[in-house]
Amino acid sequence: MYLFYGIDSYLIDREIKKIMNTENIDSNSITYYDMDEVNIKDVVEDASMQSLFDNKKIIICENAYIFTGKSNSIEHNTEIFEKYILNSNPDTTLIFKVVYDKIDDRKKIVKSIKEKGIVKEFGKNENINEIVKSMFDDFKISYTDINYLISRAGKDL
Repeated sequence: MYLFYGIDSYLIDREIKKIMNTENIDSNSITYYDMDEVNIKDVVEDASMQSLFDNKKIIICENAYIFTGKSNSIEHNTEIFEKYILNSNPDTTLIFKVVYDKIDDRKKIVKSIKEKGIVKEFGKNENINEIVKSMFDDFKISYTDINYLISRAGKDL
């Protein structure tokens, strides 16, 4: 179970892709939810069920503002999710994506996911030169060229 938040959506998406590659799950076993349109109850129901196509599955929930002070357009009953965390399905990987600068550490749901899952912030104190260099994978590029590229293209990843 993961909670990824921060101001840089690109970095969060890159981390999600790493998990998807590590888990080696078929695309039929990956489900996307927009938490502005779907209630957390529906996500928990899906997470509790076995996958039809594979032994494992990934559920990615975007706009998961239930972990922040910002409100979603739907009222979420977070107690259902807090109960699920205590007895989660080991064959389901839940990933919550929040493009927001901070989470609300006072909320019980945040404390629960920090206890049982992995919470990671993206976008603060990131070294943009290293990120751009990693985008080139096995190709060699100098830091002079990286700085030139950034000066021409801007810092928005």
